[in-house]
Amino acid sequence: MLREIRELGYQGSSNLLVRYINPGRVEGDRAHVSPCGTTRLLLSMAVGLTASPHETLAGITAAWTEMTALAGLISSFAALLTPDLGKAGLLTQWITAARAAACPTSTPSPAASTWTSRPQRRHSGPVHATVGYLLDRLPEGLRLMLATRSDPPLRLGRRRALGELTELRAADLRFTEQETAELLRRAAGAAAPGLTGTAIEALTIKTEGWVAGLQLAGLSLPAQDDIEAFVAAFSGSHRYVLDYLTEEVLDRQPDQVRDFLLETSVLDRLSGELCDAVTGRGGGQAMLERIERAGLFLMPLDEVRGWWRYHHLFADLLQTRLRSEMPGQVTALHPAAAAWHAERGLPMTQ
Repeated sequence: MLREIRELGYQGSSNLLVRYINPGRVEGDRAHVSPCGTTRLLLSMAVGLTASPHETLAGITAAWTEMTALAGLISSFAALLTPDLGKAGLLTQWITAARAAACPTSTPSPAASTWTSRPQRRHSGPVHATVGYLLDRLPEGLRLMLATRSDPPLRLGRRRALGELTELRAADLRFTEQETAELLRRAAGAAAPGLTGTAIEALTIKTEGWVAGLQLAGLSLPAQDDIEAFVAAFSGSHRYVLDYLTEEVLDRQPDQVRDFLLETSVLDRLSGELCDAVTGRGGGQAMLERIERAGLFLMPLDEVRGWWRYHHLFADLLQTRLRSEMPGQVTALHPAAAAWHAERGLPMTQ
């Protein structure tokens, strides 16, 4: 199952979870599901909750047009997705109805809700509040699945402590060297014989098993006359990787976060105090924790949120952008980092 998740991951979280819940088929953005009570009801959230409450309601209503057993729940659940959340009683009624409408089977088969969160949406606050209320009062047999680029503002610590939370993080989804070899050989086509074990190992290390990065590398392989040279030069400044990370990650950040990312990209390891010294501003620890929660390719190096590092390809991109956009600052950033390390008797790693 984990291998299938890795292979489907770059196709989008909604498609991935729809395929997991419904072993049928997915055509484009339309999921074909079996009519099974709350499973079908909540599956509609895989598409709906990526948008505003009104768009969400439209998606849920469309998904329910062929249903009769749960049709009476539409109005009560719809009210919960409006910006006015002073309707806890309605959600309680909906939960009660969801319990009653669950599919009767001889073997318990938990219903599953897929929720794709996009925190930058202006309506996300009410949606998070609604899902948080539901999470605290889950009907028996209901399994809630969250697919999100960043950690949602839900109280998950208690669930984790009770063993009621299963998490698949970036580290769990990294491709192994064997999986990398299979993906790249399919992508390389006629150039596949040129993919040596050394080249595959090098790309696995450079991408850190990040499947989208491997996919982007694979797109370039068929046009390469010298695969070994291509692999040796492959980095976050490769045009496909640069475009992807710029469009999907860097350009979506507010100026404050973007500047922080660029200025601290000169560091091999990052801590709050070190980042304060390099940027000349305070709040480095809070910013690092914010960036980690947002899933911005920041890898923890310990369990106490003391030190982090950037993903290799993301660091390459940030350094390329830093030289391009802030050429005058590059020469000042390194001495500031060196002075911080010297004051504490720590070696410089870069």
